[in-house]
Amino acid sequence: MIGTDKSCAPGSVGHLYAFDQTTGAVRWKYRTTGIPTDIAKIGSTVYAATLSDELVALNLKDGTLRWILATGTPNPDCELSSSPVVIGDRVFYAGLNGVLSSLDGQSGKVLWKRDLGKRATTKVSVVGNSLYLGNSAKRLFRISADDGQIQSELAMPAVPEGRILVGKDSALYLFLEDRESRAGYLVSTDFNLSRVRWTQKSDRAWSSEWPRLWHGLLLAGNCRGELDAFRISDGALQWSDKLKGCLRSIGTDGDGKQVYVGAQEGMVYAYSPPANSGTTK
Repeated sequence: MIGTDKSCAPGSVGHLYAFDQTTGAVRWKYRTTGIPTDIAKIGSTVYAATLSDELVALNLKDGTLRWILATGTPNPDCELSSSPVVIGDRVFYAGLNGVLSSLDGQSGKVLWKRDLGKRATTKVSVVGNSLYLGNSAKRLFRISADDGQIQSELAMPAVPEGRILVGKDSALYLFLEDRESRAGYLVSTDFNLSRVRWTQKSDRAWSSEWPRLWHGLLLAGNCRGELDAFRISDGALQWSDKLKGCLRSIGTDGDGKQVYVGAQEGMVYAYSPPANSGTTK
């Protein structure tokens, strides 16, 4: 399944498509405004969010609408909607209005709401029964999935962005962006959000979606084509290299020696990082 995000202008048209896995034929498409988010699934229902700040629930078999949550929030700046996430039979959505909602996945009934005060700027991440997300007020939140109560929150030096990496070392890793200076940060916190473990600042904001973990390093890219690797334990820079393009995605091949980097201009690189990670290239 894939969503299109052609435009966020009023009256714009986008679609969510379902394809046959064997033939690639379109099985159905659902017309809405642009859909820039991940697609979540519970049983025979799929969930996606639109650029007009609607959470839609569709029948997986034929694409018919089961229910919709519309916040009515204007989106003149084309801010990306937050992807829905699921835990059990519940779906969670952080709207452009700054409200995090928990809904029954089948009926769409709102189970609880939590107003965070400002628009969510990260995707929601799940650790156990806690939800993590950041907002435009430079705050990072840990929220109970059961009742929406704020378990803890932590002030950040800039606005959290993109997707939060949940580490196996009971730590979180995420990008921040200073909207005025365009500086970028890579930071790590503990699960309880009691402290910032370490911070690495760059003079240019990161353009890749999230820090990509690879062999004990965190990989990050920017729109100058710079690909940097930081030690996961303390954020120390281990190596840096220069590619062409605005680096948007970084993939890894498990325990392999190559990483795969996608640029906004259409290039895809199969890249072999320096063998000696302690040197800067």
